[in-house]
Amino acid sequence: MLLPWVIGMLVVAAAQWAWFRWGGRRVPEGSRRRARPVTVVLAALALVAAAGSTITVVLIGDSGARAVWGGLLG
Repeated sequence: MLLPWVIGMLVVAAAQWAWFRWGGRRVPEGSRRRARPVTVVLAALALVAAAGSTITVVLIGDSGARAVWGGLLG
């Protein structure tokens, strides 16, 4: 369950790195308004990937704890 989220985070991180390394500098000064949506979309994708992976880690941990401690406490 976690692998797709980790791959998504890797892809988004690589896209952000590439954009801030090469993409943002090559945009002419007059068209900075066109570069802003790319930054916003990359930030939104990073937040979605981070939230999805965090939720998945919590669910995995909860199911593991229930599997180990379910018979003892319940």
